[in-house]
Amino acid sequence: MFDCSILSLPPIFRYNPNEFFANNWVYEGLVSYGEEGQILPSLASSWTEEETSEGGMKYTFLLRQNVTFHDGVVWDCAAAKLNLDHVLVEVLRTPDWHGWYGVPKYIKDWECTDET
Repeated sequence: MFDCSILSLPPIFRYNPNEFFANNWVYEGLVSYGEEGQILPSLASSWTEEETSEGGMKYTFLLRQNVTFHDGVVWDCAAAKLNLDHVLVEVLRTPDWHGWYGVPKYIKDWECTDET
């Protein structure tokens, strides 16, 4: 038996900073971290980076193919976008939700250019 006191696993709900690690036990991200902290491919097989005219960065992810969810639904850009639509909805960008770790304030928009 394994007992783990984590308030909430779904990343769209409230969680404490010290509980975020538990999501990595259940969910796979676009990227993962290697032993030395390097960023490695995961659900994204590769990505490109480019500077925007506004001084920010644009990241384009090529999604790993032949991946399905536990129920057989295909992992594609529509699924990735839906996840971002839910997790980064404006009301969840505040410090008491996801805003505490800073990433939401830097993400301006996201879109699909094709299925992958």
